[in-house]
Amino acid sequence: MQNISPTTTNANILQIGKTEQQYVQLLKDLLDAPLVRNERTGTACHTIINPQSFTYTADDFPALTIRRSYWKSAVAEMLGYIRGYTSAKDFRELGTKTWDANANQNPAWLANPHRAGVDDMGLVYGAVGNSFTGLSFTDIMRAIHARQDNRGLIWSFWNPDVFDKGCLRPCMYSHQFSIVNGTLYLTSTQRSCDVPLGLTFNMIQCWFLLYLVCTLTGLKFGHARHNIVNAHIYENQVDAVREMIANPLLPRSIKFQHVDRMTGRVRMGVEDVDSALLFLNSCDVNDFELLGYDTLDIPVLKNKIPFSV
Repeated sequence: MQNISPTTTNANILQIGKTEQQYVQLLKDLLDAPLVRNERTGTACHTIINPQSFTYTADDFPALTIRRSYWKSAVAEMLGYIRGYTSAKDFRELGTKTWDANANQNPAWLANPHRAGVDDMGLVYGAVGNSFTGLSFTDIMRAIHARQDNRGLIWSFWNPDVFDKGCLRPCMYSHQFSIVNGTLYLTSTQRSCDVPLGLTFNMIQCWFLLYLVCTLTGLKFGHARHNIVNAHIYENQVDAVREMIANPLLPRSIKFQHVDRMTGRVRMGVEDVDSALLFLNSCDVNDFELLGYDTLDIPVLKNKIPFSV
């Protein structure tokens, strides 16, 4: 099997993550930003438009140490998008409860005639991207495996024609892949970002999406660029954010990889695209591991971070 570029820090070097440093600075900047009332949620937010983009590199898996990152849940959610899931139950079975509230507690969606019942999410995220807006993820995988980059390898979840048929518009709505000299790059665009909660998932998902495609196509990991338009902290999240930024950033050496559960060996490439697609439709979070993270002395927040439906 083909070996791709290293995706980890040197196992002998402890270092503070560059992404986490940028994340903490964004939290600090947001606390100093003005409050703006959000029309959809009716709550006030500290808001910055177009903060500095995040760039995720192969050697800096974007897990936090100022509070725990739930990387398995973030990975499970992205796998659900790839498969086009429309039920919170399917996401739970993959290992994440992130869609329970929007599917079952969103008043507007509960009253929507398009809702099919308990756990139904409607047409959201990957279900839209794989059905309505051009290239499906399968199309993109086949093109990348064939090394065919037409400058339009865009997996888009944005389709206003079906917004009324889903419980939530996409926040991170576009992922564009680019191939240059055997190296793969990803540019992800996000219209709205709940920085204390959502961004901790979104950072991991951008990194993981590029890692996954590189691993399954044999291309080198370039970088994932993450562009955010509206970054915000809800007013009721401020106490938790102040607690987070008061915690020290921990030096760490962590390694993300996926494992062949049949043999316990690390898999670093798949020879053909059909095998890659089969893996995408059958894998789960237990096919991946993050070495060196669970042993870190990461503090538990005393203040819960509120979630807005």
